[in-house]
Amino acid sequence: MDYENRLTGGQNGTYTVVLNDRKELSVKTSSTLIIMPAFNESPNLSAVFADLRAFGGNFDWLVVDDASSDDTADVAKSFGAKVLTLPLNMGVGGAVQAGYIYAWENGHDFAIQFDSDGQHRAKHLTELLAPVRDGRADMVIGSRYLDGVRYRQGVSRQIGTRLFSFVLKLFLRQKFTDPTSGFRAVGRPLLGFFAKHYPQGWLGDTLEALVEAARHGFVICEIPVTMRQRKHGTSAVSFIQGVCSSCCVLLAIFIDLFEKKYSYHPDPREQEESC
Repeated sequence: MDYENRLTGGQNGTYTVVLNDRKELSVKTSSTLIIMPAFNESPNLSAVFADLRAFGGNFDWLVVDDASSDDTADVAKSFGAKVLTLPLNMGVGGAVQAGYIYAWENGHDFAIQFDSDGQHRAKHLTELLAPVRDGRADMVIGSRYLDGVRYRQGVSRQIGTRLFSFVLKLFLRQKFTDPTSGFRAVGRPLLGFFAKHYPQGWLGDTLEALVEAARHGFVICEIPVTMRQRKHGTSAVSFIQGVCSSCCVLLAIFIDLFEKKYSYHPDPREQEESC
C-alpha cells in the first residue's frame, strides 16, 4: 500500500485521519509496530532512538509527525523510522489513530504506543507485549504506580490521576492505577477497533480509549514500569486549563459509558470469506 494523509469530516465537528497508498511506507518487517506520535520532538528523538536501538528487538518504528514546525520528520527518518506527516495538527489522539490505521492496513498483529519525548523506556517493551502475545489481554498499560513504583508528578496531576482511577473503578469494576499512561500495547482485534474508533480530545487517547475498550468487552491489564521525567519541552496545559479539561474529560467519560456501543467487526474481509 501507498500512504498519503488526508482528513475526512466526522460527527460533532471531529475529524478522522485517512491514509492512502505510498509504497515506501508499506514495507512490513515485523508483526509489531511501535507508534510514536510526535509534535516538535526533534530535541528528544536522538535519545529515544538510541534507547530503542540499544534494546534491540524486532519492531517496526512509525513516527507520526503531527504537523511539527521543527525538523522532527527529518530526524526520525535519519534513524530509519517510517514517518507519516499529518497535514495539520490533530493532537495526540489523531496522531495515534493515524498510527493504528497504518498498522491495521499493513497487517501488523500488535501495536505499541511509545512517546517521542523520552519518558517511556524501551526495556519494558517485551514485558508490555507479553500478555497480549499470550492471549491474556487485549491491551496492556504500563503503570507508573503499580507495585510500589515511584514517579514524580505535580500535586494537581496526582489528584487528577486518583480521581480518574476512582471513577473508572466505580463504573468499570476494575482498578487502574495509571489510567493516563500512554505506554500501551494492543493486539490486532483492538488495533482494528482503534483504527475505526479512537477518541481525540485531551486525555481521550488515554482515559477515553481505555473506557471504550473496556465497555466493548476487551480485556485490559496493567504491568509496573518505570518512566523518565521529560527532559525537553513543557506541558502545553496550564493548571487552570488542566482543571477545566479534567472536568470535560469526566463528562466525556460519563457520556461514553452510557452511549450506544459501536457496531464493530474486527475484520470485514475475514467476515466475507467466512460467508
